[in-house]
Amino acid sequence: MKKMIFLLALSIISAMVFAQQKLPDGIYLVTMLASDSEDAYTGNDKAAVSYHPHFVDDAPEEYYLIEISRYSFVPLELSLKPLLVNTKREGKKVIMQFSGSATEKLKAFTAGNLKRYAVIVVNGMALTVHKIKEAVDSGVVQITNCMGRACEELLPILQNHVMKLH
Repeated sequence: MKKMIFLLALSIISAMVFAQQKLPDGIYLVTMLASDSEDAYTGNDKAAVSYHPHFVDDAPEEYYLIEISRYSFVPLELSLKPLLVNTKREGKKVIMQFSGSATEKLKAFTAGNLKRYAVIVVNGMALTVHKIKEAVDSGVVQITNCMGRACEELLPILQNHVMKLH
């Protein structure tokens, strides 16, 4: 019986990992913050992602998983390398410029989801969660309020998503 429960748990975890690996990197709409895997729904239209190990300190203590919409997202296609910029209040921010096609999707995504939360997902893991405060028409997104060295750790991950021009 114990072996059967263990195998069942292992298969559920494997299914979640497999589902996460299929997610394209991008900005996703957050549908729910969950405290355990039973709270988060996964299916054709939703997925549960966990926080990336580098950013788990920034995650709210009571939430371990983020339920996202698989279909409400913007692909992480950047036209320029992201920039790390110092702010006036001794902080830092990351500035990202999305590619042309991703800019149109970003515009529609942000306009349609004002005051809701979005998460940047890379390799099936959540990097950072932010509230959508305004529609982004320009294709330029700023990640502000980085805690500790979060911006510095985020930058090299995002730099891998600059579109190659042929």
